[in-house]
Amino acid sequence: VVVKFKPQLKLSGTCHPYPAVDTNGDINAGMKPSWGIFDRCDGSDLGYGMGHSNVWEYAIIWIDNPDLESPTIKSVTLQSDEDTTEKHAPVDSKYIDGTSFRVNFAYGDNETGRLPGSDYLGATPRRGEDSSEQHFRLFTTVR
Repeated sequence: VVVKFKPQLKLSGTCHPYPAVDTNGDINAGMKPSWGIFDRCDGSDLGYGMGHSNVWEYAIIWIDNPDLESPTIKSVTLQSDEDTTEKHAPVDSKYIDGTSFRVNFAYGDNETGRLPGSDYLGATPRRGEDSSEQHFRLFTTVR
């Protein structure tokens, strides 16, 4: 069920997120801060951190019943590093692609109306990559 409902991730002006916890359960120390927004920010295995070495952002996909033959998404909760929570209940069909919820991982600035210097998660109608194509697990990220 977890694999079936994994989110799609669209990156917008930010870096690739990376796992904070490895397969052995070890926690990554994170990155040294950098003041250049896109320094070392091209999909390398290092990622990026500005002002902090790690951040916990997540998407929770709530389904009706995992025991059903065809469970459906009932709601979605997204939490970002500026301490904002975005809730979708019911979920608008424009954010769904099959069994995947479309999530945008973007960099805040005056144009987006989000806190400059922070990354955030938000729903998007734009198609992204499924999470197995990105370098992260379950939206537990290190930059």
